[in-house]
Amino acid sequence: MSDARRPEGREHEPAPPEQDLPQQELERSERDAGGDAPAAGTTEEREAVAEDADELFGGDGD
Repeated sequence: MSDARRPEGREHEPAPPEQDLPQQELERSERDAGGDAPAAGTTEEREAVAEDADELFGGDGD
């Protein structure tokens, strides 16, 4: 561990935990990728996209 992250005179104190950072980044990247995030756009925009997809892929509108 490097003392560069500790304030001067606090070398005896442990450095901030680094193991939490990767998990936080993972959760953030999942959220940014649309994991649990609400769909973007208005209801009308989402319905229009769904109708276009139905026309292209032969869906039934659901």
